[in-house]
Amino acid sequence: MDGSIVVAIISAGAAVTVAALSYAFTKRRESDADWRKFKLDHYKEYILALSGVVGERSTALAQVRYSDAVNFMTLVAPPAVLRALYGFQDEIRASNQDKSQVRHDQTLARLLRAIRVDVHPSAPEDDDLVFRLMDAPGPTSRTNERGLPDREQPG
Repeated sequence: MDGSIVVAIISAGAAVTVAALSYAFTKRRESDADWRKFKLDHYKEYILALSGVVGERSTALAQVRYSDAVNFMTLVAPPAVLRALYGFQDEIRASNQDKSQVRHDQTLARLLRAIRVDVHPSAPEDDDLVFRLMDAPGPTSRTNERGLPDREQPG
């Protein structure tokens, strides 16, 4: 066989291989991005549902929405997020007789960090960030005029 034919066959094979690999890697990247967006949408629903049960805003309907959001997380969240979610759930559970604001804040921070790590392509540097949930200010809320927890009020 002529050397130029061999070179042409090898070149054509290499071109097809590169094109196929490029297509496969692009599809995988797109699939990963779609999955991350899907999870982010459900994490947003969880945070919205959690916001609905903060402070005096909590209603029976808000509790149902929150339960649904928690239950759906079992389908999309990786084990690290689920462990953090269950730790937070154990702390805020009505049957928990040993509730602590410090543990509440720690377990919430652990959960939010796990979620942020899961949806960020590169891990966020938020180890020193303090996370707070805000309640809508009003006559029955336990928040100040900025919507932040009012630590001065009894409760």
